[in-house]
Amino acid sequence: MNKEKNNLTLQDSITNTVFEIWQQADKETQLQISGNSMNPMIKNGDWLVLKHNSNDIKIGSIIAYRREQKIIVHRVIKIDHNSLFTKGDFNFHVDPVVDVKNIIGKVIAVKNRKRLFRIDTIYWNIVAYIIASFPLIFTRISRFLS
Repeated sequence: MNKEKNNLTLQDSITNTVFEIWQQADKETQLQISGNSMNPMIKNGDWLVLKHNSNDIKIGSIIAYRREQKIIVHRVIKIDHNSLFTKGDFNFHVDPVVDVKNIIGKVIAVKNRKRLFRIDTIYWNIVAYIIASFPLIFTRISRFLS
């Protein structure tokens, strides 16, 4: 039992180190998504380009953040001081509060099977804000279209 506890501690330590390296300012990395919580915009298997330590996160931004030993990618729907409220576009529920220290980066582009498209443009910022402002409406539309 003690050996398992030590292994978890070592695994947690390695994971923490990886997250710290990822959070270095202005670096960009790619991350492949598994799951459907951001349908229809981001689908299972899509690749995301993340900009780390981004200071321009606002309502509507899609962020990657750390929750326990997992990486979650969801949209910011509310900001309150050092806390963010996020939600998957395809989910009905709002996530537990995200502390800014757990943010890995902001999604700036999505690469699906057909193309790479940037979502850090004025057009996408407007669309993202609308989606974040009306989460239940877009959840129902997403489920209807899927």
